[in-house]
Amino acid sequence: MRQLITLLLVILTLNGYSQTELDKLVFEKINTYRLSKGLSPLKWDDKTFNASKHHTEYQVKNKIVGHNEKNNTPSPKSRLDYYGVDYFYTGENCAKVIIGITEKYSNDEYLSSEIVDGWKNSPYHNKIMLGENYKFGGVSCIKDGNLLYSTLNVYGLY
Repeated sequence: MRQLITLLLVILTLNGYSQTELDKLVFEKINTYRLSKGLSPLKWDDKTFNASKHHTEYQVKNKIVGHNEKNNTPSPKSRLDYYGVDYFYTGENCAKVIIGITEKYSNDEYLSSEIVDGWKNSPYHNKIMLGENYKFGGVSCIKDGNLLYSTLNVYGLY
């Protein structure tokens, strides 16, 4: 009986977060970039991933890119609060990428580079990725037709 309960808990945990390979690849590229700048890598945080996924789903549903929502979680901080993240410093990046017609421009390697490179080329977004006070994070990517939406949430403690 104990083994059955343990197995069910493991399955529920795995299904609850549903991190995709693309999510993992974007997060890895961010950490590689941070390491190249002499910073420590971000640690994955499931609650932060849930906040990121929540916002990415909102962007897909409303066909918009931005940090605000018109609901009970209107800001990045309110979404982190909603998912029980304890933070002192926080930041959020959002992106929308056009998925190419050919395989070369629609695979996860290409798309993850497009997202991270876009954030690198924006001073505001780059600052979020390279924030020294940020120690934890989560990223969510959702494909919708020929578009890919993504949200990165990061945070640090005192």
